[in-house]
Formats: sequence, C-alpha cells, structure tokens
Amino acid sequence: MVTQGNPLPEAAYEIQGDLVGCTGGPAARRAVGPTKAPLLGGWSVYLAGALRARQEIMQLVKATGATLLTRAPVGGDHSRRVVVLYDAHAGRGDVLLSTTQQVPEDVPLVSSKWLMDSISSYTVLDVDGYVGV
Repeated sequence: MVTQGNPLPEAAYEIQGDLVGCTGGPAARRAVGPTKAPLLGGWSVYLAGALRARQEIMQLVKATGATLLTRAPVGGDHSRRVVVLYDAHAGRGDVLLSTTQQVPEDVPLVSSKWLMDSISSYTVLDVDGYVGV
C-alpha cells in the first residue's frame, strides 16, 4: 500500500541487469550503505591512447573514487590496484603510448570495458578478464 510521504520500495522499479550481463548493481550499492568507501577507492587509473569518450571516462573514474593519473605509472609493487585503461572499441593494438610512457609489466593494460562493467555491477571485477580484450 502506498501512502503519501513514504518512499516506495525500490526493488520493484530498479534496473535488474544490462545488455552485457552485469546484474545487481543498485542492490549491491544500497547494501554497502552510505559510509562505505567508493567503489574504486585506493585504485589508480591511467588513460592510454585516444579514447572516444575521454572526458566522460575521466568523470567516471573520479566518481568511482579512483585516482586519475596524469602520467603512465612506473613499475613497482602496486598490488594490482593500478591499471592502464585503453579504449575497448579501438582494441589493444591501437593504444598509442609514447616511448617514455611504456606500461610496466606489473601494471595491467585493461580494456575500458572493465570500468564500465565494474560500475554496472557495483563490484570491482577481476582485471584478468579484461586484459588484452
């Protein structure tokens, strides 16, 4: 029963999934509550090459709580919390990095699809499934 001034239950009206199979994002976000750290808090992201929606991707990276790097990361022990994103539509072969901005072997070069799918499901997905995709 709906009464004036009371919120409706969200579950009946929320999106349950998307076209690529990510599900449960809204429910997962509500479950962590308002005081939980942002989705990609503690992550650092560098955007490599030409991205068709660069400004939008930059906004999404910042909205998830990740640090947006202005220079390619250097090698070292990053505990897999540093990624280099490239345009999922261009393909890995089209990533253009200058010779001074080579990606170290210990930093994964990940499709921007990883960011989109992680946001859609409100879960930090394993980057291994997005390396070289």
